[in-house]
Amino acid sequence: MVQKIEQEIRQFLKANADEAVVKKYAKYFKEGYDPYGVAGEKLRPKIDEWFKVCKEKLTHRHFCPCVIIS
Repeated sequence: MVQKIEQEIRQFLKANADEAVVKKYAKYFKEGYDPYGVAGEKLRPKIDEWFKVCKEKLTHRHFCPCVIIS
């Protein structure tokens, strides 16, 4: 499930990449900058959607199946 959500996020970022946004914010990063350049107005609603999906579908077992919580 985690991999499916990650794949969906990466696909969205690649499909909505904008070189102008990348250039605009590149000045704030010296190294380790691997941008997609998705405009905030496109990204914010998707982030809310992804958080909702994660909250509904993911549990601690998706991240650490060895932990037993009673």
